[in-house]
Amino acid sequence: MANQKMLELRDQIRKKRPKFQKSDAHKKVRVSFKYKKPRGLQNKVRLNKRGYRIKVKKGFRSPKEVRNLDRSGLISVLVSRIQELSTLDKKTSGIIISGRVGDKNRLLIIEEANKLGLSILNLDAEKKSKEIKESLEKRRAKKKKAEEEQKAKKKAEEAEKKKSIDQKVKKEEKEQAETDEEKKKQEKKEKDKILTTKQ
Repeated sequence: MANQKMLELRDQIRKKRPKFQKSDAHKKVRVSFKYKKPRGLQNKVRLNKRGYRIKVKKGFRSPKEVRNLDRSGLISVLVSRIQELSTLDKKTSGIIISGRVGDKNRLLIIEEANKLGLSILNLDAEKKSKEIKESLEKRRAKKKKAEEEQKAKKKAEEAEKKKSIDQKVKKEEKEQAETDEEKKKQEKKEKDKILTTKQ
């Protein structure tokens, strides 16, 4: 853990530090606000004239001991897998969970970090884990409901299919019976015709 006095000093320096930007950026649209060292021969910022923007100097920098550290004095490490947690030291390092990590893996990383005693710098662990669990439960319930609806739909389709097949079979049987009766009637007529011709 970094020295608390140095962290306080860094905060004081940050408060006094002016906003560095390119000269005349507020006047001209084509000039971007991103700082660039002034090199013009008559540039007033380069010449440190009163009433103009301050040039970047070495007195505005943070102390070396706490440079690039978190507010709590920890080194921030970007994490996207659980395996990366085992190499970190809880006294000097704090983790930032990557935005590309999915909810399931994020939850696993949070649980593992809590187990190892690592501090998470970019989110509230308890709140986020609760939110993720709720969302996962909702998703599971939704998926289960969709599966049940699909099963019911499939069952209804099968029943309808079976019904239509039964109706088709009955219709065919009925048609067959009718054709058999017609054949018998035709045969009877022919026989009667033959008998009448013989007489």
